[in-house]
Amino acid sequence: MRGRAATLAPVAEKTLLRTKTPDTTVNRSRRRSTKRRTVQVAAWVSPKIRSELERLAKQEGLSLSRTIRAMLEDGVHRALHVQHALLLEPIIEAAVRREMRSVSNRLGIRPGEAAGGGT
Repeated sequence: MRGRAATLAPVAEKTLLRTKTPDTTVNRSRRRSTKRRTVQVAAWVSPKIRSELERLAKQEGLSLSRTIRAMLEDGVHRALHVQHALLLEPIIEAAVRREMRSVSNRLGIRPGEAAGGGT
């Protein structure tokens, strides 16, 4: 058997091959989507309401959070719809009134005068 000759070199290399640690000073881009952002909303409800929400969530196969979110969104959409409907009615009435006045002026009919009345 032959033995090894003694050398001054160490058995293991001083520099081990390792993955480099990431440079934390570099600006990294976000990986999550920025299209849909949500924020937390909290409210206190009675135990009766909570149990009903849990029942609905289970029935629909959704989480409690998703169920509450859907109900809140629906409620807000309905409230906005009613608000827009209330604002729209006077706007339409004013537009119709302006058009009727314009037509009356072109035909030479004075306000309060019956159209087509003769005597």
